[in-house]
Amino acid sequence: MVVSVVRMFDLLVGALDGVGVQDFGELDDAGVIAVAAVWHRLESVVAERKYAAAAELFRRYRAREDKRDGWVLDAYEQAEAEIGAALGISRRAAGDVVNFGDALAARLPRFREAVAAGLVSVYQARQVEVATRNVTETAIGAVEEQILARVLARGGTATGRRLRDLADRVITAVDPDGIRVRRQRAQDERYVEVSAAEDGMVHVLASLRADEGRFLDARVTEMAKEVCAQDPRPFPVRRADALTALVHGESRLVCRCGSSDGRVMTSV
Repeated sequence: MVVSVVRMFDLLVGALDGVGVQDFGELDDAGVIAVAAVWHRLESVVAERKYAAAAELFRRYRAREDKRDGWVLDAYEQAEAEIGAALGISRRAAGDVVNFGDALAARLPRFREAVAAGLVSVYQARQVEVATRNVTETAIGAVEEQILARVLARGGTATGRRLRDLADRVITAVDPDGIRVRRQRAQDERYVEVSAAEDGMVHVLASLRADEGRFLDARVTEMAKEVCAQDPRPFPVRRADALTALVHGESRLVCRCGSSDGRVMTSV
């Protein structure tokens, strides 16, 4: 079986031989853009097969666990470990592949088909998956159908905030409880994560209520501006230092201009 899979890979790569390397010198700007669009669609088609395979593996492991009256979590951890090893990615990243693949297979089969056909991107399907997580099982079919129809009616171009708003309008009309539950859950699961980064740094990731997040953003911006024009730090660095100052209980950001009166208000 492994040999046949390797053969499949060779056949697919062979079919693309001469297509993968594009002589852009023969194309005008519109042609280059068209090439990018074609390969973007193909990327989604290929990615769907990966997620489908992960979902199938999870389904098989889960069926075996069910027969032995085992825990579904065991099946998930096994699928996560196997996919992680096969793809050469972390367990966390593999879990994302398994979860998203299972969501496409179980809750969003229409979007799965659309991704497989290159009609929508994986990014769009992910946005819809997140937006519909709290939609009830009885309503998810109608919600998915309406969202997909509206996306395709717009030529498949809805992404980002436009797609989230579109999904929310559909959910509000079909399953209003889903919106309320999702928003309440988001508030209940707010968090702050600090993870190690390279070169003696850390990454800080947080999920806060919108009003608190806006206040934090405005506050660090205000503090970053409360230094003189001779402060040598770029504005983003000053914002980062302002956040650190807040954590230390300080209400002002110390200017680094080197003078004693370097806290003069200035605009950036």
